[in-house]
Amino acid sequence: MDLKIVYKFFKESSIWKIGLDGDLEINSSIVLKDKLNEILDQKDANIEFNFEKLSYIDSTGLGVLISLLKRLNKNGFTMSVINPQDNILKIFKITGLYKVIKIYKEGELIEG
Repeated sequence: MDLKIVYKFFKESSIWKIGLDGDLEINSSIVLKDKLNEILDQKDANIEFNFEKLSYIDSTGLGVLISLLKRLNKNGFTMSVINPQDNILKIFKITGLYKVIKIYKEGELIEG
């Protein structure tokens, strides 16, 4: 399945809201990385991903998120994820990424 990327910048809160729909894997990771660089070159800001429709993520997808997190942290910005499906949340827990990326499910912050 392809990856669809929907994004919008909210000036009043200085945040990019990005929705991903499909699979984030080796091929689509390149597309996402390029799109993230493009939008952050337009305007550095916090990023909130909506993973409600993201059905799969592999190690290359996680790598893109980690690279993004490093760029954001270096420039004083944050990244968060809302509404991940259970299989995606499980990967964030196994890898420990939930400790460095704020993840919200049904409005609740996921903590260890």
